[in-house]
Amino acid sequence: MSRIIFFLLLLPLIVSCASGGPNHKTMNSLADLSGATLGVMTGTCYDITYSDRADLTVARYNTIADLIAALQQGRIDCFVSEEFVINNDVCRENRLKKAFCTEESFPCSFAFRKSDQSLVDSMSVMIREMRASGELEALTGKWLNGSNYSSIPMAHDGQPLPTGKPLVVGVCENLAPLLFTVGQEWRGMEPELLRMLGYRVGRPAEFRYMDFSAMSAALQTGAIDIMASGIFVTEERQKIFLFPEPYIECRGAFFVMDDDRTSDVGFWDGIKRSFNNNLLIENRWKFLADGLLVTIEITLLSILFGSILGAGLYLMRRNRRNWVKRTANVYGDILRGIPVVVLLMILFYVVLRGSL
Repeated sequence: MSRIIFFLLLLPLIVSCASGGPNHKTMNSLADLSGATLGVMTGTCYDITYSDRADLTVARYNTIADLIAALQQGRIDCFVSEEFVINNDVCRENRLKKAFCTEESFPCSFAFRKSDQSLVDSMSVMIREMRASGELEALTGKWLNGSNYSSIPMAHDGQPLPTGKPLVVGVCENLAPLLFTVGQEWRGMEPELLRMLGYRVGRPAEFRYMDFSAMSAALQTGAIDIMASGIFVTEERQKIFLFPEPYIECRGAFFVMDDDRTSDVGFWDGIKRSFNNNLLIENRWKFLADGLLVTIEITLLSILFGSILGAGLYLMRRNRRNWVKRTANVYGDILRGIPVVVLLMILFYVVLRGSL
């Protein structure tokens, strides 16, 4: 009986991993989005642009992998992303196809704080020099027209790192060929440009993974120095951040399920492909393992320090001195009156800011 219950609990997960029925809604232009459910990444320019359209439903997700899974499971009709991020290899592996592209293109660059003008100037000069010498065109061709990205060499491979203060770069996920991980190392077009900047200013580039929706706040609070991951330069973002010379122009593309490819994929093939794409490619299982280890550490430390703090407050409230009792009571009343989310934000952005 217990095995039957266990199987029934796992059945929705299995079906969601293997599902991916054909999507029959035709998508050839922006007009065809009317009545559709469009997937976007939270906080991107697409989120801002298409949220104003009353004739469609916008579904927000944190990663490209979430968008692809939502499309395969039929929760959205299509999703929009950068044209060169969802390349032919990604489409083939996930049974996708490009429906159409936007006519408007956006300059792609990196975001810096308003106080880092000198750093922005250094990168702008570097980009202009590379464009004038043809090096930028060669770099773009190497990554955007290449394949087997993990074997593509990068500038300064094997050289000692600069010894200055690290440039902390916020990145949101694997977006090959822009940026992706090989083991524990970030590679791609953007890491190569940032590595070149680091050698230019004597500061090594250090990459920190986070959700795209959290990067803007992290940059403003100083938790990171640079925001990467295919950042489009828009008027709204220019009011908040500084942007150096763009390194590429990019169009948005809308992707739907490829009905022809879907019909050839069986149930168990879908499970195996989903397992491979979500856990095995580029050792993504290590993110889960690292997250589990951090969770265990936080849990054990919380139990230890929470027990010590709780025992101390208990002894204070049992103390015969009134001022000791009142101190413990005031402390408890303050903590009970502050929402937990506010306490977590204070802990993350104020107490631990210098160590992140």
